[in-house]
Amino acid sequence: ELAQKQAAAALGIEHGAVPMSRLSSVATDLACEIDGVYGNASPPWRSYSHVLFVAGGVGVAPWLPAIEEWQEMCRLHGATAQTMRLVWCGRTHAELDAMGPYLPESG
Repeated sequence: ELAQKQAAAALGIEHGAVPMSRLSSVATDLACEIDGVYGNASPPWRSYSHVLFVAGGVGVAPWLPAIEEWQEMCRLHGATAQTMRLVWCGRTHAELDAMGPYLPESG
């Protein structure tokens, strides 16, 4: 949401979505840390306010326990100040079916 607001401000758009054709001309300052899974240790994701996991295929496996823990914390304690997102792509319907329990329910 913040990136979209910054893009809209940079393009002079007050409300609404930013046209995709105009996004290539947008430059914003974004501080981030990119880290990976090394051996049995994972990055200290709990210390960040916004977490974005990016994975493909079975490469999502290291992130599933973190996502499950976060979902359980939200279920037990309500919404948290931390946002967590997963960007995942798969090649087959079987992979999508396997991810089913981790996808949000449609409402």
